Amino acid sequence: MATDAERELHRRLAGALFNQTQELLERDERTPEEDELMVHSAHASRYHWSQVGDALNFAIGDWLLSRVYSVLDRPEPALWYAGLSLETSVENDLEPFYTAHAYESLARAFAISAEVKDAQEALNEAQALMRQVHDEADRVSLKDDLEEVRRLIALESGGGSDA
Repeated sequence: MATDAERELHRRLAGALFNQTQELLERDERTPEEDELMVHSAHASRYHWSQVGDALNFAIGDWLLSRVYSVLDRPEPALWYAGLSLETSVENDLEPFYTAHAYESLARAFAISAEVKDAQEALNEAQALMRQVHDEADRVSLKDDLEEVRRLIALESGGGSDA
């Protein structure tokens, strides 16, 4: 059984590593070493959440891992972690914002896998859930992510904008 101090340390490390991963994701350019750091920090964040978190933390951690692997054009782990995020979101009846992001990560992973039909289906699910997101900032953030995925799908399907 972890002490309160150990639990607090896990929480702080999970959050700090999540933020570090997000900062790396947002960079326009990264070195190969920064790409590796991004992978390691995402996994470390998820590990620390596994010690003290709940279903929401697990779903977000798996979403982050999927995003990292998608950005690095590594479809297999991107699909794996997107699937875990979605499974956790659905099984625990998480708020539509989080479940929509799980579908977004699945759509993104399918897009980089050139699975256009599956990507579009996951994107449609995310868009349907977006209508249930009431917080304006959350809805805008989700909409931006979905637009980015829509562009990926269009690229994979030959550049059309109606993908």
